[in-house]
Amino acid sequence: MEKVFYLPWKDEYSLGIDIVDEQHRGLIGIVNTFYYHVSLGNVDMVMVPTLELLRKYGAIHFATEEAMMKEMNYPQLAEQQEEHQALLEKTEQIAASISSENDVWKVMPFLKRFWMDHILTDDREFAECYLAFKASQRTSVANTP
Repeated sequence: MEKVFYLPWKDEYSLGIDIVDEQHRGLIGIVNTFYYHVSLGNVDMVMVPTLELLRKYGAIHFATEEAMMKEMNYPQLAEQQEEHQALLEKTEQIAASISSENDVWKVMPFLKRFWMDHILTDDREFAECYLAFKASQRTSVANTP
């Protein structure tokens, strides 16, 4: 097998929020593990457990982000919650619709687009706001007599 990783982690994916970056690496690791086993022909063994794990870990990840958004009164919180819910529901729908190895290969582009769009667009915008919020907190504490 030539390609071990479907989504190799790159440093430019890091957002500067340690727990979020760690969770993103974990989510991408789940997708890569799925890809590895699918490439070996182990579809039946990994299909349902991996997509279920992705859904559950995704829910934990989204809860982490939403807690940070609440902490800083993020104006797009409601939109993000709706998007998070829609992404989890889409993952469940896809898991339920896979019935063959051919279907699995149709899922891989969705997983790539789903997580990379999430990390590189939605989360990058949120991270910039969160990091600015945390910096302003440090500044106000430092300026307190």
